[in-house]
Order: sequence, then structure tokens, then C-alpha cells
Amino acid sequence: MVDQQFLSVPATLRTEITLVFALVCSVFILTSAGFDTSEGSYHYAIAHQVLAEGSLSFAQPRPGTYTVAPNGRTYASHEFGNTLFLLPVAGFNIALEKALASRYDERRIGFVTGFAVSLMPVAYCALTIALFYAMLRISFEKSIATAFSCSMAFAFCTFVWTYSRNLFDGVLCMCLLTGAMVSMMQFVRTKRLRYFLVAMALCGFGIITRLSMVLLLTAFGIYLTMIFWKDRRRLIRLVLIGGAELAPFALWQVYYNHLRTGHWLMSPVMSDQYAAVNSLTGNLAVGMSGLLFSPGKSIFVYVPLALLSVVCFRRFMADYRCEAIFAAVLCGMWLILHSKMAGIWNHDWGWGPRHFVTIAPVLVLPACVEWEWIKESLWRRGLLICALTWGAILSASSIICNWHFREGLAIAQGR
Repeated sequence: MVDQQFLSVPATLRTEITLVFALVCSVFILTSAGFDTSEGSYHYAIAHQVLAEGSLSFAQPRPGTYTVAPNGRTYASHEFGNTLFLLPVAGFNIALEKALASRYDERRIGFVTGFAVSLMPVAYCALTIALFYAMLRISFEKSIATAFSCSMAFAFCTFVWTYSRNLFDGVLCMCLLTGAMVSMMQFVRTKRLRYFLVAMALCGFGIITRLSMVLLLTAFGIYLTMIFWKDRRRLIRLVLIGGAELAPFALWQVYYNHLRTGHWLMSPVMSDQYAAVNSLTGNLAVGMSGLLFSPGKSIFVYVPLALLSVVCFRRFMADYRCEAIFAAVLCGMWLILHSKMAGIWNHDWGWGPRHFVTIAPVLVLPACVEWEWIKESLWRRGLLICALTWGAILSASSIICNWHFREGLAIAQGR
């Protein structure tokens, strides 16, 4: 789907996007830990089980984010999307395990297969940066220098660099969200239906990866309504086409829910098993203040370009009204949802507000679109330098030390 869209842009622009991807991917690979310690390992285990045993579940209970279903089998608590995208690497690793089984023990083979798995978030993040560059060049008509500077700032001066080492499914959703935004903006610009179909497909994959991605669908609905308000027939037709395309994803989700919990509309992450973290019983004011201002979880600390987005949002609104409202609606809904979750902002196991990795491209978009305007004023230019410097230092700090290991060690030592 992305290939179809990729091939429709001019050859020189395709070369630019490819080079940006290659550059960022190279750096992410060189700074990769070579192994993954996130919950993505549970998603990979299901992918391995699907190909090795032809089953979505395990016969026996397993430690980790799993759920024992009414039929007695153990399923993944999280949704299937990340597992789906891990099937190719699982297939490669299964073949590798068979080839190396006679010469090496399981532990050594695990190092090799673990390295292959660790490259997946590298690919997700590098593709996100390349798509972000494409969006700036195509949808906002930025120069090569501006689009490249913004993309590098996004890659290495926010916590996106950190999460290129983490197979958290929110990282995959970030990639899907960016691709959907590029496609939807291309549809609005060209009115070619194929871009809309690509955007809806990416939304569908996002929803079966993390249920919160339904908020992206809502924001797109508002965006399209603003664009086509005077063309009601086209709007209704788009709703019908989008609904038909999303129907298979919805059918899969309700079927998968039924397998795991016995209820068509209840995912394990919505059940009592995870109520202490995921229930919407948190104090909204406390949650919002934590996600905005807490030193350990603030969006502005870990995505400092988001602060610049606030500064220049009024100008962004004047230049791109519909895109600005789309960004504001999505970020607002995302903030409210995660602020209400009981244990997200203060108990979350992550480098910063990790659930906001998914919408990081939207958080930095106003600042990147108004990049030239920011540099025109001395005080705004100073703020930009401070934000980029802080972001680079913070990101580099997480790269030279494995924060996940340090948190685990602190808990083990009772600190």
C-alpha cells in the first residue's frame, strides 16, 4: 500500500525519501541495543507460535502480558497488529533456528534471532521519519533543507530515537499513523480515491494494533467533514467506502476478542485483569498535569519540539486551518484518554510518556511546518536552539544507557 503511494511521486522526490530512510535507518541500526526487552517480545512469541504451531495461543499459562481464555488456552492480552507485522521476521528466525540447531545451543541461537527482532522498531521509526519528510515536502511544500532539518530534529531530538530500540506496539502505530496522514493529505490535495483507501487501510491496521487508534479515525472524520462540508454527496460516499474497508478489521477484532475473553466487544486490556492501569477512573486534572508538566513524564520534556508547536500553533492555524484542527483534536483526545487511565502517566514503564510516541509526528508538526517563521525571530530562534539541544542531550542519554534495564534494576533493589 505504501509502495503504491511511494511510486506515484516524482523520481527525484522518491530518491530524497529513500536517502532519508537510509540515513536514519543506518544511525538507528548502529545505535541499536541488538536485543529487545519490551512487551514486544510477547507479540513476537505469538508470531512464532502462529508459524511454528499454526496456533494463536499456547496450551499452558505463560508469564507476561497474556490472558487465559475461557477455553483454557493462553492468548496475548494485547491486540494482534504488532504480531502480524512480526510474522516475516518470525518466519526468518524459524528457518534460522533449524539451520543452526545442530551447531549451536539454544542460548546462542537466541542472540542471533533476538538481533533480527530488534531491527523491527528500527524499521518502524526510520520509515516514520521518511514518511514525515515526504509529508513536509509534498503536503506542505517545504524546501529540501527545511524538510530535512525538521526530520532530523524529529528523529534525534525527541524520544523517537530512544524508541527505535523498543518493540512497543505504539511505535508501529506511530508509523501507521504517519503513513495514514500522508495518504489522507494526498487524497485531499489530489482527490484520488486510492489515497483515501490507503489511509483507511492503515487506520484499520492501527486499530487492530492498539484500540486507542480509533481516535485517529475520529480525527480524520472531523478533518474530512471540514474539507468536504459543501460536497455532502462525496462525504457520504467516503463514509460508506471507509466503513466497508474497515469492516474486515472490525470483524477480526470482535472475533479475536471473543476468543480471548468470551465477549465480542471486550478486549483483555479492557477487562478486570488490567483495571488497575487501564480503567478510566483516574483524576483527569492530575493526569493531564502529569503528562504536561511532570519532569519524568512530561510531553514537553521528552518531545521539546511540542513546546514550539504550542508557540506557533496560532500561525499554523492561520496557514493550514483544517490540518491544525485535525492535530488539535487528535492530541486533545489522546491527552484526555490517557490522563483518565488510572495508572498510565505515573506508573507507566517507559522513557517519558511512551503512549505519546504514537502521536509524536502530530505533536511536532506545527513547529516543523512553521520552521522558517520560528527562525525569523531572535527569541524564537533561541527557543528552538534550546529545545533541540535539550532533546539531543536527553535522547543521547537514553542511548548510552539502557533505561529499561536501569528501571528493572531499581525495582529489584527495592529503590
